Amino acid sequence: MEAAGPAWGLSEWREHLVDFLPGHSVVNLGGENPVGAVSAAPWGSAGILPISWTYIAAMGATGLTQATQYAILNANYIARRLENYFPVLYRGHSGLVAHECILDLRQFKSVTVEDVAKRLMDYGFHAPTISWPVPGTMMVEPTESESKEELDRFCDALVSIHGEIQAIESGRTDRQNNLLKNAPHTADMLASEDWPHPYSREQACFPAKWLRDHKFWPAVGRIDNVYGDRNLVCSCAGMDAFSDRSYCSNGVIHAIAPSVGRNCCCMKITEALLTEHLVFHSLFDHIEGTVADLKTIGEIKALASLLENLLKAHSDVRTNCSSDHSSTALSKSDSATPSLKTTTKWTRACNSFRAPHASNKRRNCSLRL
Repeated sequence: MEAAGPAWGLSEWREHLVDFLPGHSVVNLGGENPVGAVSAAPWGSAGILPISWTYIAAMGATGLTQATQYAILNANYIARRLENYFPVLYRGHSGLVAHECILDLRQFKSVTVEDVAKRLMDYGFHAPTISWPVPGTMMVEPTESESKEELDRFCDALVSIHGEIQAIESGRTDRQNNLLKNAPHTADMLASEDWPHPYSREQACFPAKWLRDHKFWPAVGRIDNVYGDRNLVCSCAGMDAFSDRSYCSNGVIHAIAPSVGRNCCCMKITEALLTEHLVFHSLFDHIEGTVADLKTIGEIKALASLLENLLKAHSDVRTNCSSDHSSTALSKSDSATPSLKTTTKWTRACNSFRAPHASNKRRNCSLRL
């Protein structure tokens, strides 16, 4: 329901702050005492701009005006429907809000705005922004794209949650073991023989009638958000995996490509090829698409050449690693090594390629570098 980033825009500084502009490892942005890079690209992601331009060009002046009117109308509809349950902050002199409304949940003693956000998942909604710009509040931004039916479902969910809150606040429900503190409820919880809660499974997982027709199941139950923010766990290999410490004593690096067996053997690779590994590794989770997205046969052949080189290097090492862990690596100047300039285009096709040298356990895995 709510519009979210990525965002892109211009920022301005006064002259006395120029020396403290964010720096960048590749481009000098003008400051003598930079605070460090704040984004991967020196001036932000230009790839975001075509999205905004396309939207504006497609809508035109009339369409943009109408979309703005709908967004403001939707926000005020939600504000009016919920004002008797949750106070609405920052109304104008006429009692109206702009394109978003801020619902105040700070009056509750036993329930937090995070509890409400988690409980909304049980109703099939991703929670709006919480605790910004005011702590303990929920900022709802319906945009112009939501139908009245969807707005009503959202409002009905919050009205129902308000009733659940009142049961907790009045003492009719346990202050800790309740629908909001245990939200969201997963399918595993529903199917478990152990159900240590004073409320029913139906109340937990199907609190609204429309959920019988379409139910979104949260993947996990309640997590400690603050602990997660302060103790990050990355599922990908860190940069240390590509440092000198990751090499064997004879200069052979352990297999990097998971699909060809991370523990099956060692793989010697040149600096140029390793660079390609790093670029692909960083882009895989950000670029989607298929081979059909590639515009030329040359691009497909370039990707195929890279994969062929990787698999050949791996195959050569597999043949020799049991003896002396030696292999003949590709030369940095090898013409078959593709240019980094087209890496972003090739990445779209990588998930469609299979690794013919994969071990039996991983034979069906897509090649991920």
